[in-house]
Amino acid sequence: MSKVLVIEDDDIMLKAIRNILRKDGHEVITAKDGKEAFDKLDNEDYDVVITDLMMPYANGLEVVSRLRNNDMKRHVGIIVCSSVGN
Repeated sequence: MSKVLVIEDDDIMLKAIRNILRKDGHEVITAKDGKEAFDKLDNEDYDVVITDLMMPYANGLEVVSRLRNNDMKRHVGIIVCSSVGN
């Protein structure tokens, strides 16, 4: 079972992603904005992070940069989702 952090500010999208992943047996932790995501990334380890691009406090690219610049978290898989441009 993978531990997945889903970062999404849209409640409907967050619940949909969470439910799909849980149904497949993954442990899912959620964050609704960049600030909450950074707190969770600093205090827990994840196998995969799924992040939206456009969010309050910090955007998805900042999340990616933070993970890739941390030697202890560089291995984490990242999926970026966005509705920009539909």
